[in-house]
Amino acid sequence: MSAEEINIPRVQLPRSLLGRRRSYVAAYRFRIGQLVDFHGDLAIVISRSRTAMGREHYGIVLLDAHERPARDVLGSALKHTH
Repeated sequence: MSAEEINIPRVQLPRSLLGRRRSYVAAYRFRIGQLVDFHGDLAIVISRSRTAMGREHYGIVLLDAHERPARDVLGSALKHTH
């Protein structure tokens, strides 16, 4: 429940109880479903998120891997395919 829902003026609340008003839209280097290069192997991006430090984190599936085809990697390990 926020301060606005119970009608308490924001100036009367301590900062720790105030809701954040930031809106953040992440811009990613790769889209979901995109074909990428992971250390010379082709892979498809199946998920993406950001770490607390702002690094891009991707879930990928390697196309030619028989063992452990699904991996979670940082965006710095991926390259665009041409």
